[in-house]
Amino acid sequence: MICVSVSHFRVTRENLRLKQENERLRVDLGYLNITDKDKVYLRRLETFEELTWRFRVFLPPNKRYRFSEDLGKVTSSSTMEQHDTQFTLTVAIRRNPDGEWRLKTTRPGHGTTSSIDSDIVQRVIALDDTNLLRRDQEELDPDKPIRLVGQQKKGEFRVWIDLTDRHADTGLPMVPRK
Repeated sequence: MICVSVSHFRVTRENLRLKQENERLRVDLGYLNITDKDKVYLRRLETFEELTWRFRVFLPPNKRYRFSEDLGKVTSSSTMEQHDTQFTLTVAIRRNPDGEWRLKTTRPGHGTTSSIDSDIVQRVIALDDTNLLRRDQEELDPDKPIRLVGQQKKGEFRVWIDLTDRHADTGLPMVPRK
């Protein structure tokens, strides 16, 4: 009986250690811990490239989202078809061979490249990281715009995700025209 109890204690303790190690490795790899499938989950992943931001994202299923970029003078957006999965989103600012700055965004099955003014790039470079992005996993309200990178105000560099039935600037529901 004593041998069985000691063996059970050791196995239980080892299982706990392995569970903790598994959770730590999942966090290191950027996986999200989804506890409510009606919420948005977001975690910034480590990158070692300048002017590059990478996120692990979970968006609730059965809703349509829009991925938008405000590049100062130009705002563009594209609809995202979302399935019940996590995905990685990358936002990067790069200079092309002609010396022109470009904003490149990639997510599974989709990528865009847009021109970005050099004065905006210089302002982004001058900002410290804490003003630009989120750090740890966050649980967010899917009915509000989700700022990934950039400033809050319109006309500055910003990248965000919101519901397609929301106004891109205010986040308020759009009223259908009659």
